[in-house]
Amino acid sequence: MFSAVRQRYAERILKRQRFGFASGFATAVVAGLMIWITATLFLPGTPIDQPRILVLGLDQPQTVRLLFEAPAAIEQASLSIHLPEHLRLQGYPDQRELSWQTSLQPGQNILALPVQAIRQGQGELVTRLSFGGETQTHRVTLKTRLDGVFNLPPARGQSA
Repeated sequence: MFSAVRQRYAERILKRQRFGFASGFATAVVAGLMIWITATLFLPGTPIDQPRILVLGLDQPQTVRLLFEAPAAIEQASLSIHLPEHLRLQGYPDQRELSWQTSLQPGQNILALPVQAIRQGQGELVTRLSFGGETQTHRVTLKTRLDGVFNLPPARGQSA
């Protein structure tokens, strides 16, 4: 009789150990996935590709600042810009495309473009930076409003 009880007790312990290992392993896998999802989607500093839209007032000169990252000092870089039809670059009223050679410092380099909207419209400002066989292309949508004010949609729960 005691041997039968011991055998059943041993079988129950083995079953619990097997299921205990499986449930522990499954818990570890789910926890690992949650950490990975949190780290890739929700942590600050994680780049999330969002459209870049700037709103400009009509006939109001405004400076558009563009940031270029350089891994090291670069002596010979080629930079070109292409403006949408509704914008003009101050000092170059008849040119929509400009190209020039420049040098870059390591880290962040800022290009300040003095632009002016000559009529209402929306289009892309495209910049291309080429150095060492590599080309970086950046696009910024520039939208013109008569008053220069961009109306955001109302927050949830608020009426317009």
